[in-house]
This record gives sequence, structure tokens and C-alpha cells, in this order.
Amino acid sequence: MSPQADHKVVVRQYFEEVYNGHNDALLHDLFHADFREYMHPGQGPQLARHVVNYERSVYPDIHFAIEDMLAEDGDVIVRLTIRGTHQGEFQGIAPTGRKVEFTGIQRMRFKGGQIVRVVWHHYDKLLMLQQLGVVTLPPQVMGTSKAVTE
Repeated sequence: MSPQADHKVVVRQYFEEVYNGHNDALLHDLFHADFREYMHPGQGPQLARHVVNYERSVYPDIHFAIEDMLAEDGDVIVRLTIRGTHQGEFQGIAPTGRKVEFTGIQRMRFKGGQIVRVVWHHYDKLLMLQQLGVVTLPPQVMGTSKAVTE
């Protein structure tokens, strides 16, 4: 198997086995000792555990569905659908008990077959905040959009 294919397996294990399957013991296998993430302090598999625990504290039933993955050189880009029920404080927003479903995309860098960096991530925070009832947009702004599948 090529390194790119191996990297995709690691990313799949992270979302499907760690998050969805609650197999946190895998974090030490998937994350390099030098792992860093730009939104949280710390490093290594302990930082990865901190991120997972934080997101589970906000959405205890968080579930990631992998929609697409691309791998090139030492990076993997993954497009996700994220679902969960807001049960914990999120950036000053008290728990609402509301269910959310939004998309996200992450770029992860690899070293020695393990994730060493979340280079960037983006998720549809506006949609998530709308679903939490924190943000309301006027109807004329909402419109409709459809993904291009061709």
C-alpha cells in the first residue's frame, strides 16, 4: 500500500474508530509525539485526547461521516458531515439540547505514518449556530444551495 493510502486509513480510523467507536486507545497509534493543533495548547497523543474529550463534552453523541478523502504527499484532506446533540457549553453558548448536522473539511499532515499536524480545518459554523438557535438570518439571505455532483 502507498503512503497516501496508509494515511487515509489512519484518518478513517481517527473518525470512525476513535470518535464514532469510542476507541480512544488508538490515539497513541494514530498521533505522532510531535502532534500540534492550532486551536488547543499541548502536543502529542495527549493533545489529540484533549480535543476529542472537549468535542465530546459539547456533543456527547458526536458522529463523523466521511464524505470524501484526498491524499497527496504527506497530507490528507477529508470532507465530513458532523452530527450531534448540543449538551455542553460551546464557546460561551450554554447547552441547548438541539441536534445539529453540518459539514466540515480538515487538512492533516503526516510524519512517520502518524498525524503530526492539523494544518487547517473549516466547518460550517454559521449553519451550526443557526441550528443551535443562536443566529437567525432573514429569509432572503437563506436562499437555496445544492452541491454539484457532476
